[in-house]
Amino acid sequence: MKSQIERINEEIAGIRNQIELLIEIKQRIDYTQLVKEPTVSPSPVSPRKKVNVAIAGFLGLFCFSILALFLDYVEKRNIRLKTGS
Repeated sequence: MKSQIERINEEIAGIRNQIELLIEIKQRIDYTQLVKEPTVSPSPVSPRKKVNVAIAGFLGLFCFSILALFLDYVEKRNIRLKTGS
């Protein structure tokens, strides 16, 4: 009976500690504030299409070059395994 009461008291103490920790975290969040109020940009903002296309082209070329080299390696390795050398 006493061990059950002690176990329950320990669980209650653990839950109280968790509650205190959550309250402390909430208080830290409450102290946050904006450095500057959000404003509308005076000029329209649009994506840089040429830069995006250049990046996509470069990444595509790079990835497919790596893929081609890997496939060539695998093909040569399969030929070596079939011939036994």
